[in-house]
Amino acid sequence: MAGMNSIKKFIKDGREAAAKAVIKIFHSDLASGESKNAGNPFFETCVQEHEKELGDWTDPYGYWLRSDPWEKMAAQPDEDEAKRTSELCDDEAKRTSELCDDEARKTYRSCNDEAKISFGEYEYVYLCTEKAYPSHKWKIAVKEALDALSELSCEDKDKSDCSGQYPEVAPVIIYGDEDEAERDGANGLNCRLSSSRRNPFFKPDFSPELFEQFNYLGELVLIRKDIFEKAGFDPEKYASDAPDPDELYRILQAVSAYLPKASFDERAVLSHLYKGVLHVPHILSHRIEGKVSELYERCLETSEENSQLSESSSQLSSVSVIIPSKDHPEVLKTCISSFFSKTVYARKVSSEGDFTVLDREKIEIIVVDNGSAPDKKKEYEALSTEYGFDYIYDPQPFNYSHMNNIGIEKASGELVLLLNDDTEIIRGDWLEKMAMYAMRPEVGAVGAKLLYAETDKIQHAGVTNLAVGPSHKLLALSDSEDYYFGRNKLDYNMLAVTGACLMVSRSKLSEVSGLNEDLKVAYNDMDLCFKLFEKGYRSVQCNGAVLYHYESLTRGLDEGSEEKYKRLLEEKEKLYGYHAWAKGFDPFYNPNLIDNSADYLPATKDCTRNTDSFSGLLGKLDFLPKETFMVRTRLDRVQKQLRNTEKDKDFIWLDGWAFVRGCDNRRFGKTLILKDAQTGEIRQYELFSTYRKDILAAFSGENHIELAGFYFRLPAEELGQSEWNAGILLTDCVTGKKLYKDFKRAVTANG
Repeated sequence: MAGMNSIKKFIKDGREAAAKAVIKIFHSDLASGESKNAGNPFFETCVQEHEKELGDWTDPYGYWLRSDPWEKMAAQPDEDEAKRTSELCDDEAKRTSELCDDEARKTYRSCNDEAKISFGEYEYVYLCTEKAYPSHKWKIAVKEALDALSELSCEDKDKSDCSGQYPEVAPVIIYGDEDEAERDGANGLNCRLSSSRRNPFFKPDFSPELFEQFNYLGELVLIRKDIFEKAGFDPEKYASDAPDPDELYRILQAVSAYLPKASFDERAVLSHLYKGVLHVPHILSHRIEGKVSELYERCLETSEENSQLSESSSQLSSVSVIIPSKDHPEVLKTCISSFFSKTVYARKVSSEGDFTVLDREKIEIIVVDNGSAPDKKKEYEALSTEYGFDYIYDPQPFNYSHMNNIGIEKASGELVLLLNDDTEIIRGDWLEKMAMYAMRPEVGAVGAKLLYAETDKIQHAGVTNLAVGPSHKLLALSDSEDYYFGRNKLDYNMLAVTGACLMVSRSKLSEVSGLNEDLKVAYNDMDLCFKLFEKGYRSVQCNGAVLYHYESLTRGLDEGSEEKYKRLLEEKEKLYGYHAWAKGFDPFYNPNLIDNSADYLPATKDCTRNTDSFSGLLGKLDFLPKETFMVRTRLDRVQKQLRNTEKDKDFIWLDGWAFVRGCDNRRFGKTLILKDAQTGEIRQYELFSTYRKDILAAFSGENHIELAGFYFRLPAEELGQSEWNAGILLTDCVTGKKLYKDFKRAVTANG
């Protein structure tokens, strides 16, 4: 005990060096164990496990490559392919940059000869720029995707008569995913690709609005020969010479003019075929120069410039803005006043030379109130007079869909904007940018990017339909960064966008019968977007339109009570009851991406990455070691995670960090300890380690604390009604010694 007191005193006095000296003496058995690390099989096993896990965390794509079944198969070239690769680069002594150029041409010709891809009566032209290299098994991946389509087109036909394919089923363009690899060899002259791969681009299914901005289809594509020729190109010209990236983009733009009109076929959509373009969700090529294509870099650099509309935009359609609101006139005033003071729309110059930034004749605002208190109603009426909007007072239980439908029925604009009253306009051209998309014949809903009020933190940047249901990617991340190929900077096609700020033409709204009033509170915006998609209209996330959002000020959050949350789950079940095909599927979100993170990471199934897994009970203990000052730890968060469906369970999520001072932390495993405050029962649970860059930087003098982080996930029901005191146990894999530290915090089934 004297030793502990000495350590505390030294640290309190700031005498770090003295404290470390006492630590060494106080735990001489651990120090002795460290001196025997070399050659110790237990220690070597610990180090191997640590290094593997660290590599998995710091290189998530490398981890994905090692665990993905297709990639594991693709990494093994067959005999013919191995022979071809060997022949392409067999003279190791004579490698020069000129040889590599020659190799690139030989490889292109070889791949073109080998391609010979056909679909029924249709042949395909292979195009690959010199900036990319085809992956192993790319042809197999393409053929498998086409075989799936072949079965699709034959389902309603006699199996003996499946040789002919319908033109609408035969893809016009085929593309896949890509990553970056570099050339091996001294001076970068080896023309073979190294095994080091990084920066994958797992792409969405065909996204016309994204394709307009840059050639995200990539450096390797196949184009149906008949359409290629119809667009004015000669297949023979590209039989031996690869196009450059700009040339390939021009070819694809010309060919895209011959794509069929967008339509919804559930089987085709599930097979990644949209608008005549087939996306193969496998790595088909490797970029060999640069993290991303030059076209993408140029697109980012000029996105702001390209997004500016001309001074005169009088051709824009009229807009009816529908705003549901109740009992919060002060919130509505912020929304309306910012709308009129900052919005630029339908700019025009009169014959007298006067310049108008907002054409009020093209703007109609309708506020629908479902029963404010009398004093609040008077304030709404006063605002209506001040700002000149229509005010509809219709007392009734809250039904977001019904309130909007009332406004839509009253609306006279060609475009309808559904807008929450708890939003604030911060940029002038937001409405014009949304309208330019909403006026397109094949575009359904258009959404804006919403930021948390008075911050740069992202709240909404489109909705991704994950296995757990509709979710918001990039949530709470800073909008100052560029995430995953411009997901928050460029305009992306999405399956759905948020109803907090959603624009759609009134005629398309009528076509799908407005909002579904059976979904009274939640998922009505998702249902609207799904219905539009089923009619052949795609949604666009317009990231150039940016607003602030003070979420659910009028109604409150759905997670705030068990009753509200139960209703939320019920409405999610209803949503997928109407659109069964969409459950767990999103054509604009690649299946190779993770489905339980706000960021865009490769999907993995290992328990250290997949938060669908939960911590298991390792056993019970009769007693605990005395607390030690050697352990530095903190519990960052204890939170209840609500279930995704009524059949699921609520979980308790806990995370933090811990390490042993002055020791090699590769030796220590971490276990969560929960002690029942009433009965004294002690349980130990598995903790999953995580990489904590912040802890590594804060305690740079410590030894191997890269994996100091941990998390714990457990069904809440396992904790019962008890209150559990939480702590952490660190076990030395060399000596077996156990070190314990109490978190001084209780955990219950409510968090």
